[in-house]
This record gives sequence, structure tokens and C-alpha cells, in this order.
Amino acid sequence: MRIASQSLQQNMNRTVVIVGRVVSYTGATAVIETCDGGSVTVLLVPGSNVDGEGVIVEVMGVVRSDLSIQEQVSSKFDDPNYDTNAYSRLLEIAEKYPDLL
Repeated sequence: MRIASQSLQQNMNRTVVIVGRVVSYTGATAVIETCDGGSVTVLLVPGSNVDGEGVIVEVMGVVRSDLSIQEQVSSKFDDPNYDTNAYSRLLEIAEKYPDLL
């Protein structure tokens, strides 16, 4: 299920996909800013594609009880001008029509 940070609570212990810009990176964790302006801490796996600040990433992982995400797999988006407003709109449509995605 694709979500923004506002939907973390409802998706605890579920696998989700979240997209955002990396605003903080330590090697073991990253904080991403999502399309709804929220922040999410991602616990990274060794060899993760998340490897620095400022990039847009898509992370698939499990939402933990502290509302962080344990990464399973991730990818970087090459476009630095990625339109987070368009992604936010996509999430609204997906919520309204869940069978679409």
C-alpha cells in the first residue's frame, strides 16, 4: 500500500511503500520528508539504495510500533525535480479507488 506519513499509525506492522526526499542520513537510518510534509525515520538494510541526503527515494518496508519503517527494499529517483504534489494527488486517488493501483 502506498502511503504518506499521515497514514503510518493505521498501517503498523504492515508493508507499505513511501516516497520522499532524504533530509538526514546516518548510514544506519535516514529521515525522509514525505509529500504531506511529514518526516519518517527509515531503518536501512545493509547495501541500501538510500545513501545520502537530498535525493528522492521510494522505500518499501514494514511500519514499526514507533512509526519508523524497517526497509525491505528501496530505489532512488533520478529526477531532482520530482513533483511531490503530483504524488500526493496520486495517493488521494488511490485512497478513493483502491483497486486502481
